[in-house]
Amino acid sequence: MTAARSKSAFGWAALILWLGILLATLFPFRFRLRNDVSWMPGAQPGISVSGGLLFGRHGVVESNGPVLPQTPSGDDSSCSIEVLLKPASYTGSSTILAFSSNGHPWRMGLRQYHDGLILWNEWPPGTNRYRYTKKDILHVFNSGQTILLTLSSSSGAKGTTAYLNGRLLQRLPGYSLSRRAMSAQLTLGSDPVHMDTWSGEFRGLALFNRELSSDEVADEYQNWTSSTAGHWKNISGRMALFTFQEGQGTRVQDLCAGGPDLAIPAFFRLPLKPFLAPPWKEFSPTWDYVNDVLRNVVGFIPLGFALCGWLSLRGKTRHAILIAVVLGALTSLGIEILQGFLPQRESGITDVLTNTLGTIIGAYLIHWEPIATYLGFEACATVLSRSLLK
Repeated sequence: MTAARSKSAFGWAALILWLGILLATLFPFRFRLRNDVSWMPGAQPGISVSGGLLFGRHGVVESNGPVLPQTPSGDDSSCSIEVLLKPASYTGSSTILAFSSNGHPWRMGLRQYHDGLILWNEWPPGTNRYRYTKKDILHVFNSGQTILLTLSSSSGAKGTTAYLNGRLLQRLPGYSLSRRAMSAQLTLGSDPVHMDTWSGEFRGLALFNRELSSDEVADEYQNWTSSTAGHWKNISGRMALFTFQEGQGTRVQDLCAGGPDLAIPAFFRLPLKPFLAPPWKEFSPTWDYVNDVLRNVVGFIPLGFALCGWLSLRGKTRHAILIAVVLGALTSLGIEILQGFLPQRESGITDVLTNTLGTIIGAYLIHWEPIATYLGFEACATVLSRSLLK
């Protein structure tokens, strides 16, 4: 193959790879995405609460402020959560609800994992470091019906008890909820920071500042299935109550006096989505994080390879690697900036670093002796090695 044809081939390859990366990371280029949340008319069999919200593929609802008042320092684990809902499917993993704050990220949430649930906590024990704990609640969704899940947490060593439709489901000894984490913004249908949306029917939510006994949990289930409007006003320790009976509008009213309402935005967005998040806040000691890093590195190796080959054949051998790396880094940075304005994408510096590393590997790979010899780049490799030794 002649030098001209080789240069043309590398040039076209670099252009196609560059366009392919932009397409894969930015498609469908929708900077405004309709919030896929709608009101549900009609009553659910067996459940007297007639309202509800239907969450589609990209749906989110958020509170106008902290759903619980700030708690004093000390033990804050005595609290309870009631959730009335029905998932759209029983595969995959997604966030049903989460409590999170922007300036002080004590976070707590509930995730669906296939037919079970994951209850998780995250808090910052030190500068730029986070602790994460979780507990699995098994086989919750096994009937295809609307269910009432109650999580009741004590302030002692008892931990948290999970109830399904008023009956004991599972004990989580040593694991407690946190009123401090609940003194934050509430997000339904997605994690407020990361793209992790849930689909299904959301029909009720109640928060308590104390532990509920087993008898109270059973009574609460009967209240949800045969309640009257007047009942909800006189429950000890109830701090927030949403029955989703409005049927229209962009607000879900908290029936407890003084609490913030829930807002239904017209367009989908993550309430606390970071812009160019620093690597230490994106790090997670999980295989998903490792796989994401590896994909970002490998994805830019072909681009670095093609760019450096094209630049080398254009006679810019001495600076081919540097120019290729700069172009790869600028491409990645531009993508992350644009993803900051795309509702379904995340924006972080970790991707810029890993993409740049992939570009470096690809740029050096083309000057590896076996590959350089096969492609006829011996002279380029010689010049490169001499320049690096100066």
